[in-house]
Amino acid sequence: MKHLPLFLLFFSVNICLSQTKWHPFVGAYASMDGGGYYAGPSFQIGTDYSLKKKNSLVTYFHYFPKKLNNSFSNGTYEYGKYRSATLALLVQVRLSKKEKKGMLLAGGAALQRTSENYLSDIEVINSKRLILVAALRIGHLFPIGNKILSLELNALGPHQSSMDTAPYISQSIELLTQLSFGARVIF
Repeated sequence: MKHLPLFLLFFSVNICLSQTKWHPFVGAYASMDGGGYYAGPSFQIGTDYSLKKKNSLVTYFHYFPKKLNNSFSNGTYEYGKYRSATLALLVQVRLSKKEKKGMLLAGGAALQRTSENYLSDIEVINSKRLILVAALRIGHLFPIGNKILSLELNALGPHQSSMDTAPYISQSIELLTQLSFGARVIF
């Protein structure tokens, strides 16, 4: 709920700007973190700005919260709270000849902030990070009256991270930091 004022401000600015070149959108997705441990619904709001006939500049905010609360009969347990907030800027290309129908492909960069608080009978994780990652979108557009429905897959990553646990420094590469499948309605 603390992000609701930001959502309302962003949405109302997009509605005011919805002219022929500006196309605001809202979306609902099924998302998961890079490890596939946290999975659930997420939400996206943004705008497409038409550059040329087939090209657009896309900016969006994507929010993915998830909680775990699992207790098992053998005495083990896990409680977790995960949050991901992403700001992205993409260049999008429609691959079909029709303006409101067909395949789309987009790529760009995203700033992703994640936080995780996890507690189990064997492990405790408290982490926060702010990273710059590549963003990719592939989808298909369907006209619905004067609006457009886009079914799509969004991916963030890769990201290389290092962890300093004396006397060792371990490095890992996440191929994906977040994967989302869903739909957005473009106004």
